[in-house]
Amino acid sequence: MNNKPKFYYANQTSKALQGLEVQRYLERTLNIELDNPFFDRAGNPTLEMRNILRGETNPVNHFEITGRDINKVCENDGIIAYFSSNELCIGTAWEMAVARACWGRPVYIIDEVSKKDIRKHPFPTFYGIPVFPGRYAFVEFALAKWGAANG
Repeated sequence: MNNKPKFYYANQTSKALQGLEVQRYLERTLNIELDNPFFDRAGNPTLEMRNILRGETNPVNHFEITGRDINKVCENDGIIAYFSSNELCIGTAWEMAVARACWGRPVYIIDEVSKKDIRKHPFPTFYGIPVFPGRYAFVEFALAKWGAANG
């Protein structure tokens, strides 16, 4: 029986396609499963993401999507948050805060591009949230913690 930890995969809406590529890399490499709010397990976009990709400006039912995301954050073993741009993503910040502060879930931040050292920000410092300077640094940590995929 494979007991893979399952994480909510928080990533920036505007960079969701890049986030999906990184998700696939992480799942091929590590003994983890990622629950992406923008794509299903087969990599098909959710209805909300299809609307966003079509350029619709108000593509979601905000009550439905927030409730779904809260449930996913609660149901998973923690959060892996992937940042691929310096663009503010309030949803990702909110999901990390809810997971850590409300439910005590572990949060891991992969920061590919920050021009600031977010490890010095009060939130990750206070909650002891590790911030990895890129996916490869995270993989090094995760291999030691959870092992390799199919391993």
